[in-house]
Amino acid sequence: LETLEDLAAAVEELAADESVRLVAITGAGGRIFSAGADLAAVAGLPGAEVTGRGSAALDRIAGVDVPTVAILNGHAVGGGIDLALACDWRIGAEGARLRFIHNELGYSPPWGAAERLGRLVPAPVALRLFATCALVSMQEARDLGLVDDLAAPHRVLGRVDALLTRIE
Repeated sequence: LETLEDLAAAVEELAADESVRLVAITGAGGRIFSAGADLAAVAGLPGAEVTGRGSAALDRIAGVDVPTVAILNGHAVGGGIDLALACDWRIGAEGARLRFIHNELGYSPPWGAAERLGRLVPAPVALRLFATCALVSMQEARDLGLVDDLAAPHRVLGRVDALLTRIE
């Protein structure tokens, strides 16, 4: 939760800079965008605290005044999907996947993913993704409208650069 709150603070700081036209969030490299919450770290916390703090951090990211883009350079699982959905746009690396693992872990998406997903896809599709703990390829995510653009892994940043040139 601290990492997510720190990320929200960094996004807000960037968005407050008048020279910033786009804030991009990506994984640290490799094959993972985000594996989601550190379940061991939140295990001893009350559910309301985990939900409240995580939701507040993602709402802060979603609420900044500059466009945000999640660069899905690798797999996104659970809370990583929540983070990606808090961004305005999502660009995925071909070969990466989304894993809607929340239900398998025994909880509903706690950080607003269900609501945000419901704005992008029809309710029955959102229900299927969460209820079945679906593993979704980036191509399927694009077809569903979850991902706005796809690129080969070595070209994902180029897609973000192209997006940036179109933003005034």
